[in-house]
Amino acid sequence: MILEQIAGATKEFREKIIATYWGGKIETEQHPKLMCGCDVLPNGWTEITWKELAQSRFFGHTPIATGWSRTKLGDARMFFMHDAVSYAFIGEYWAGTVKVFRFGCKHQMETKNVGNCLNRYTCKTCGFSEVIDSSD
Repeated sequence: MILEQIAGATKEFREKIIATYWGGKIETEQHPKLMCGCDVLPNGWTEITWKELAQSRFFGHTPIATGWSRTKLGDARMFFMHDAVSYAFIGEYWAGTVKVFRFGCKHQMETKNVGNCLNRYTCKTCGFSEVIDSSD
């Protein structure tokens, strides 16, 4: 996988991304037809619809990094988001199609009120946490 950090790549940042999405080292597997090495898909890899992408948080946040990965499904353009739920596109040139995928944690959030209209949401699975002010 080739990783491009939006604000400058570092070894520590790359290791954090790999640990978050692959749980450690990125393994490779052989493509059944092309006989080349392909990256194993990250955890939680799921094909989603364009409607699901449109209704996701993808368009509300800037990716913290982008990446490219050769997979058995095709070459994936990956968008790593701040909340450990990320997205990828795989284009098929000759067919003129693009498939969209979500990967990372499928958050199971616990809510805790920490102030007037202030709530902390913490994922029971990965530990991601954010505080949201729901006041006007």
